[in-house]
Amino acid sequence: MVYHETQKYQYCAVHAVNALLGYPAFSVRDFEQVARQLGKELGDVGQQHSFKSILGLGDYDVNVIGRILETKELEIHWQDRRVPVQLDGLVDPKTVGLLINVCIRRWWRFWGTSRHWCALKREEDKFYWLDSFLPSPIVWTELSCVEQYLQSILCQQDGQVLWIRRRD
Repeated sequence: MVYHETQKYQYCAVHAVNALLGYPAFSVRDFEQVARQLGKELGDVGQQHSFKSILGLGDYDVNVIGRILETKELEIHWQDRRVPVQLDGLVDPKTVGLLINVCIRRWWRFWGTSRHWCALKREEDKFYWLDSFLPSPIVWTELSCVEQYLQSILCQQDGQVLWIRRRD
C-alpha cells in the first residue's frame, strides 16, 4: 500500500516528502528546525525569510526540502523546463520519485497565488500522484498520461519538477 498524507495548514512539503519516502520520516518540527537554521546561516535573525511562511504554518521552499533530503542521502535534480518530461528515469533504482511544485490559487490569498508541493512515485507498473489536497492517491498505469500531465504542469501552472535520487 502506498503511504499518503492529507493537507494540514501549509505543510504540503512535509506531506509530499513523507509520501515520497513511504512513511512519516519527517515532522513539521524537523522542517521548522531546518528553516530556522537556513535563516541563521544567511543572517536572518528572527525576521521573515523565504524559507517558510511568516505565520509559521509551513509553506517551505526547496532549500528546506533539499536540506531535509540530504539527511536521507538523497539529492535533488531539477527538470529542465525546455526539455520534455521523460519518465523512463523512474525505472532507475537510484530514483526515489519526483517532487512537483505548482502555482495554485487559495481562497485566503486574495492578492495572488501560492505554491503547493506534490509527489509522484512509481511502484511496479503503477504511478502514484500523491497530492495532500486529495483524500487518496491517483493511480496511473500509462506512462504517456503521466508525462503529458507533468508537461502541462510545467507549461500551464508555472510548475517545477524535481527528480529525487539516492546519492552515489
